[in-house]
Amino acid sequence: MKKKTIGVCHICGQTKELTFEHLPPRSTGNKGIVKSYDHDDLLQAYLVGKEPITSCKYRQFQGGYQLATICSDCNNNTGAYYVRDYTAFSKAMVSALKAIDSIKMINHLIEFDCTIKPLNFYKQVAAIFCSVIDPETVSILGLGDFVLDKTASTPKGKDFNIYMYLVPIDSCSRHTTAITYSKIDTGKHLTVAEFISPPFGFILNLSPSSVLSTKLYDISSFRHYAYDQIETIRLSSLFLKPMELFFSFEGVNINDLIIY
Repeated sequence: MKKKTIGVCHICGQTKELTFEHLPPRSTGNKGIVKSYDHDDLLQAYLVGKEPITSCKYRQFQGGYQLATICSDCNNNTGAYYVRDYTAFSKAMVSALKAIDSIKMINHLIEFDCTIKPLNFYKQVAAIFCSVIDPETVSILGLGDFVLDKTASTPKGKDFNIYMYLVPIDSCSRHTTAITYSKIDTGKHLTVAEFISPPFGFILNLSPSSVLSTKLYDISSFRHYAYDQIETIRLSSLFLKPMELFFSFEGVNINDLIIY
């Protein structure tokens, strides 16, 4: 018999039985064998000159990557509200990326005309971040109430931004809770969390006074639309190839993406 996981649901904040949720949704293709590495182990291996992937232990998932951080009610509600539209846009982007020369386009802007339900997509991204960041931060940002109320357009918490970029469809997936970067010469700080699962990468910026590169697509504007509203938008996004470590990309310096 499978052991129950009891804890604080990252979305509603109640102490309940938590269910394993696919991140991203299983319908996007997250259903095969997945090897999950701890970021601190990868970083330590890198710092001592070892090859991170071959030298670190991992946890293997048989049915796609999953986390037990939200309760069944919140999982079912957010899934019913947003997953179908997130999946549709994900599959559309996979098809679009298959038609380009991905090697030549690395670190360049690529543009597509996309038909999407912007608010629905944005809220599924917000729900993903609810799962991967700590529940206290979710509460401070007001993300839990925001994703549970499908018609809400503005979270009632601390301000934040979510940026999106595109990645090759054969890229590694990765995520981390909030990490703070400091710029020594100015003393300014940037706190961000990240989630990558092809074809998307997302950065949750918890320090809006420090902005990210305009080449990254700020999807915070998607909150201006109504729930279930369909729009055709022009997506102009940086195409990046992620490496194993958090916030690292082939041929890109982190300072090129941050404006303190």
